[in-house]
Amino acid sequence: MNRRRVYKKEPPKRDRSNDVPEFVEANKGTVQFINHQLLASPDTVHWGYVSADLEPVLTMQAGQYVTIHTVSGSKAKLPDKDSAFEILPEHKRIHRKHKPKLGPHILTGPIHIQGAQPGDLLCVDIFDVEVRQNWGWNEIEKGVGALPKLADENEVIHIPIDINSGMVKLPWGEEIKAKPFFGFMGVMPHPEEGELSSLIPGYFGGNMDIAAFGINCKVHFPINVPGAGFSVGDGHALQGDGEVVGTAVETALTGRLRIDVTDNCGVKFPFMTMPGRMVATAVARSVDRAITVALNEALLLLTHYYKISKKDAYRHLSILGDVRISQLVNTAVGVYIDINTEALIPAEAD
Repeated sequence: MNRRRVYKKEPPKRDRSNDVPEFVEANKGTVQFINHQLLASPDTVHWGYVSADLEPVLTMQAGQYVTIHTVSGSKAKLPDKDSAFEILPEHKRIHRKHKPKLGPHILTGPIHIQGAQPGDLLCVDIFDVEVRQNWGWNEIEKGVGALPKLADENEVIHIPIDINSGMVKLPWGEEIKAKPFFGFMGVMPHPEEGELSSLIPGYFGGNMDIAAFGINCKVHFPINVPGAGFSVGDGHALQGDGEVVGTAVETALTGRLRIDVTDNCGVKFPFMTMPGRMVATAVARSVDRAITVALNEALLLLTHYYKISKKDAYRHLSILGDVRISQLVNTAVGVYIDINTEALIPAEAD
């Protein structure tokens, strides 16, 4: 189902009710604290694609919270109904009403942020991410992945997850702690791009598959359309860099987020910040090109947010920056640069 919306220019709005602790304390009893709930349902998802023409399923003010739920996988990825694995009822309802278009990911959203405009940054503060079902799936697909000749047929396996303990039971080994995150987080692309596959990440974010973008970090997205149009999906309980098979432990997640709007320093791709750490990203058709773009994005970020020259930032990346591959198997190559910023002086500091 395509939901289309005509965007209109809006004056910037800002809800302070979920802001700094001193504001909250001073306004207890007088301010309505808003935590939006966005369930995964046939009316709140789009399957396999992103587009500026998608109509938002939720509108909220900048600075507010949202608890958002996702599901993962087509009907072929579901376990047998007589197994011990729970299949969420909304997952089945989504399958009955929707079919995949261009890509494989079932995405919850988009969310319209009032006042967000092209040229701004959408700041997504990730407070919590939890697994919401007792299983995940992994598929080795014939002709797909970093070693496409390894498998001669498609094979899906189901991996047990203990929701209470947060442990994943590997079929070939022991239990290991889940590290859940959304493989897909993104805003809508430029209107002239039309409909784009959810499989291929880009300047809008999307299928970035960066496990570092989990709990207790802020992910920033350059905004391309009024309202931003933020969507999430492709939940993972565990995933390694590169996701070499093409899938990880794919599962349904719940995330608690705070979404805000801020000025853009000039970056073209999403980036992440947390105390003592910054991650720059880029996507290109080749590894070399992706690394070059990511390095330049990192230089821009370091010189904007910290008191450091461009040449010293370049040295800093060589000393305390790790260049890593996030995407190998989804047409475009994704690269991220994980930067230790503990010793750097913020630009606003005296």
